[in-house]
Amino acid sequence: HAEYTRAIGLLERAARLSERAAPAEADTAEAWERLGVALTSAGRYDEAAEALARSLVVAEGLRTPDDGRRARVLGLLASV
Repeated sequence: HAEYTRAIGLLERAARLSERAAPAEADTAEAWERLGVALTSAGRYDEAAEALARSLVVAEGLRTPDDGRRARVLGLLASV
Protein backbone atom coordinates (compact mmCIF):
# COMPACT_ATOMS: atom_id res chain seq x y z
CA HIS A 1 0.00 0.00 0.00
CA ALA A 2 2.99 2.30 0.38
CA GLU A 3 3.28 2.61 -3.41
CA TYR A 4 -0.38 3.61 -3.69
CA THR A 5 -0.04 6.15 -0.91
CA ARG A 6 2.93 7.83 -2.59
CA ALA A 7 1.37 7.70 -6.06
CA ILE A 8 -1.94 9.07 -4.80
CA GLY A 9 -0.15 11.94 -3.09
CA LEU A 10 1.67 12.83 -6.29
CA LEU A 11 -1.46 12.50 -8.43
CA GLU A 12 -3.45 14.67 -6.02
CA ARG A 13 -0.76 17.33 -6.12
CA ALA A 14 -0.68 17.20 -9.93
CA ALA A 15 -4.47 17.52 -10.16
CA ARG A 16 -4.57 20.51 -7.82
CA LEU A 17 -1.69 22.25 -9.64
CA SER A 18 -3.30 21.60 -13.00
CA GLU A 19 -6.62 22.93 -11.73
CA ARG A 20 -4.95 26.13 -10.52
CA ALA A 21 -3.02 26.65 -13.75
CA ALA A 22 -5.71 25.63 -16.24
CA PRO A 23 -9.06 24.88 -14.58
CA ALA A 24 -10.97 24.23 -17.81
CA GLU A 25 -8.45 22.16 -19.78
CA ALA A 26 -8.41 18.52 -20.82
CA ASP A 27 -5.18 17.95 -18.86
CA THR A 28 -6.97 18.92 -15.66
CA ALA A 29 -9.82 16.52 -16.36
CA GLU A 30 -7.28 13.79 -17.05
CA ALA A 31 -5.37 14.54 -13.83
CA TRP A 32 -8.53 14.14 -11.73
CA GLU A 33 -9.47 11.00 -13.66
CA ARG A 34 -6.08 9.40 -13.02
CA LEU A 35 -6.34 10.26 -9.34
CA GLY A 36 -9.79 8.68 -9.24
CA VAL A 37 -8.50 5.48 -10.83
CA ALA A 38 -5.62 5.27 -8.35
CA LEU A 39 -7.95 5.86 -5.40
CA THR A 40 -10.30 3.15 -6.70
CA SER A 41 -7.38 0.72 -6.96
CA ALA A 42 -6.47 1.55 -3.36
CA GLY A 43 -10.03 0.85 -2.22
CA ARG A 44 -10.67 4.49 -1.30
CA TYR A 45 -14.01 4.63 -3.08
CA ASP A 46 -15.53 7.79 -1.59
CA GLU A 47 -12.43 9.80 -2.46
CA ALA A 48 -12.32 8.17 -5.89
CA ALA A 49 -15.90 9.23 -6.57
CA GLU A 50 -15.03 12.82 -5.61
CA ALA A 51 -12.01 12.92 -7.92
CA LEU A 52 -13.94 11.36 -10.79
CA ALA A 53 -16.81 13.80 -10.27
CA ARG A 54 -14.33 16.68 -10.50
CA SER A 55 -12.96 15.19 -13.71
CA LEU A 56 -16.47 15.02 -15.11
CA VAL A 57 -17.23 18.66 -14.20
CA VAL A 58 -14.05 19.81 -15.93
CA ALA A 59 -14.72 17.62 -18.98
CA GLU A 60 -18.24 18.98 -19.31
CA GLY A 61 -16.91 22.54 -19.24
CA LEU A 62 -14.33 22.08 -22.01
CA ARG A 63 -14.63 24.35 -25.04
CA THR A 64 -14.44 21.28 -27.25
CA PRO A 65 -16.55 18.55 -25.70
CA ASP A 66 -14.72 15.29 -25.12
CA ASP A 67 -17.57 12.80 -25.20
CA GLY A 68 -15.20 9.86 -24.96
CA ARG A 69 -13.74 11.18 -21.72
CA ARG A 70 -17.19 11.90 -20.30
CA ALA A 71 -18.38 8.39 -21.14
CA ARG A 72 -15.24 6.84 -19.64
CA VAL A 73 -15.50 8.86 -16.42
CA LEU A 74 -19.21 8.06 -16.08
CA GLY A 75 -18.32 4.38 -16.41
CA LEU A 76 -15.63 4.71 -13.76
CA LEU A 77 -18.05 6.52 -11.44
CA ALA A 78 -20.55 3.72 -11.89
CA SER A 79 -17.94 1.21 -10.75
CA VAL A 80 -17.06 2.89 -7.43
